[in-house]
Amino acid sequence: IDVLKVLAAQFIVLHHFSFYGPVSEALHTAWPELMGMLYTHGRIAVQIFFVVGGYLAARSLSSATGAWLAPGEAIFRRYIRLLVPYLFALFIVVLCMSWVRPWLSADLAAPFPDGWQWLAHMAMAQSIGGVESLSAGVWYVAMDFQLFALLTLLLWLCGGGQTRRAQTTVALLCAASLLVFNRQTELDAWAVYFCGAYGLGALAWWARRTGPSST
Repeated sequence: IDVLKVLAAQFIVLHHFSFYGPVSEALHTAWPELMGMLYTHGRIAVQIFFVVGGYLAARSLSSATGAWLAPGEAIFRRYIRLLVPYLFALFIVVLCMSWVRPWLSADLAAPFPDGWQWLAHMAMAQSIGGVESLSAGVWYVAMDFQLFALLTLLLWLCGGGQTRRAQTTVALLCAASLLVFNRQTELDAWAVYFCGAYGLGALAWWARRTGPSST
């Protein structure tokens, strides 16, 4: 799992190099075929993070931990765990942007974020509220939180991940996401858009365990 995450992270970084700012222009000039491939296909590596995220979420919410029995507490713990490094990274981004702003062109120099932007990011709802993101990759953190919260609530409603009811519900949600929701780009700020990959990760965790204990 760690190897997959490391490789996927590197591909995402390279994809960003092929996509944003003056660096991408220089790289496309130097290596047009490689950068074209990364530009078009590099974002597929995000799916690895979603599958791994679903796998680890199902593990953390398993019957052994009993975390699904207190969904509010589990969701809040996840929020705090994500929030601390998330805010630290955003502060670094804003500080770096403030430092280099005098040397950037107008289309690249983002204005200093206002209070509403900070609140939207702290709530991990910037994409839902249509607020401009402070950094290219922070949408993933908000989406990870949404997906974890959705899975937690589903398991709570269905009586835990080891039940046939929960596993069938997640499998059906995966199918609906892949066949319906993921084909509607206007839904890409909501968890249902990415449930296909995340749910497959959860199903992979349950598949390696013993069979369903109840219906």
